Amino acid sequence: MAYDYGRRLGCAFPRKLIENKIAELDWLQGFMKRHKNLTFHKPENTILFRVNAFNKTKVIELFNNYELALKPLEFAADRVYSIDET
Repeated sequence: MAYDYGRRLGCAFPRKLIENKIAELDWLQGFMKRHKNLTFHKPENTILFRVNAFNKTKVIELFNNYELALKPLEFAADRVYSIDET
């Protein structure tokens, strides 16, 4: 991914990166040193209930309810906020 992104930006690469088309550990370590605000996190497991609850029927129902709730109030787009449980 790093190689493809850098190539699209027209960046210069070390010869090894061009040959292998993959960033090695020393490149990653240097990148992380330059960008201290980035961190790696282990993805959390998804609860089976949440996976099963997210299907086409439920999504359509959600957006229909969302439209029914907002339409009569005539909110402008800049007055609608997205807030999740976190």
